[in-house]
Amino acid sequence: MQADLLKIFYDETIINNRLPVNFREKDSAIFGSAKTIKVPQSGLFLFKDVRVTDLGILYKNMQVLKENIICYDIDFKIYRFKYFLKAFLKFKKLDFKGNKAILLFDNYSGPNGFAHWICDGLTRFAEINDTLHDYTVIVPAYFKDQGIYFETLKLFNISSIHYLEKDTLTHFKELYFPSPIGETGNFHPTNLDKLRTIVSTMLNLNTAATKNIYISRAKAKRRFIKNEKDVLKVLSKYDFEIYYLEDHTFSEQIKIVNSAANIISIHGAALALLAFAKEGASVMELRSKSDDINNMYYILANASKLNYYYLNCLSIFKTNTGNNFDLAVDITELEENVKQMVLKAK
Repeated sequence: MQADLLKIFYDETIINNRLPVNFREKDSAIFGSAKTIKVPQSGLFLFKDVRVTDLGILYKNMQVLKENIICYDIDFKIYRFKYFLKAFLKFKKLDFKGNKAILLFDNYSGPNGFAHWICDGLTRFAEINDTLHDYTVIVPAYFKDQGIYFETLKLFNISSIHYLEKDTLTHFKELYFPSPIGETGNFHPTNLDKLRTIVSTMLNLNTAATKNIYISRAKAKRRFIKNEKDVLKVLSKYDFEIYYLEDHTFSEQIKIVNSAANIISIHGAALALLAFAKEGASVMELRSKSDDINNMYYILANASKLNYYYLNCLSIFKTNTGNNFDLAVDITELEENVKQMVLKAK
């Protein structure tokens, strides 16, 4: 990394994850690579003489720095060539004049990547919250327009914010940078404990976790349960409450998940809120049986000390990306697993 290391958050750590409560041996391939993960060293760094685009892409000496790019390697070339030329030839050039600046977002955090903002952004806030008032926090302009992003900032000890406007390239003489706690989709349990403590204190989360909740994506733009009516019939027999998170503020979303003993939802951003669930709660992820890659929420449940269940479902792919699908749920299997979850919670 072309930066000075000022403080280590965590040394490189090997984390062993518990297998799902309802694990079946035939599904070994799904969880094999996620059962043991390596979380690399993380810390607070200082960059000098760098330029930053509105997407949080860092350049130094006309070369892109990969530290703040959360993407697949195949996508990295976008920022090295085509995007690079656009930024340096067409973007408005600015110089940052404010207090010492700290960059706290990445190219995957939005405006349509809210799960990544929770998991890769807010986790970094947790490590520097005690000193955040000393910095100007650097975030993109869309944080002002999308209220749910702006609301997350209120949970932390922030005194000054600078918004990077669209299509700008801003020069920073010095830029502080907390590195991601782990590769996207990986988590450090101690870090999540810190985040949960901060948020719990700010929102006064002291309600007992007694509810059974189902989080629906019926109001989302993609990734649906095709036979959700049948799913809801089963869940109603076990006193599950139905929530559409689009109808709630971020603080309300956290409180809903924090009040639950049992949580069920399809793979998606709602499950990023498991970071704020009560320790010992149970979660069932409805996932595609064709997907043996996306174990983010299995790992998050482990790091958050939750009981993780899964249900492999028939998927109808909409694109070639691994997590963009609709699902058809096997109702018999669903009820068998719901019974197990509810009985364990008693």
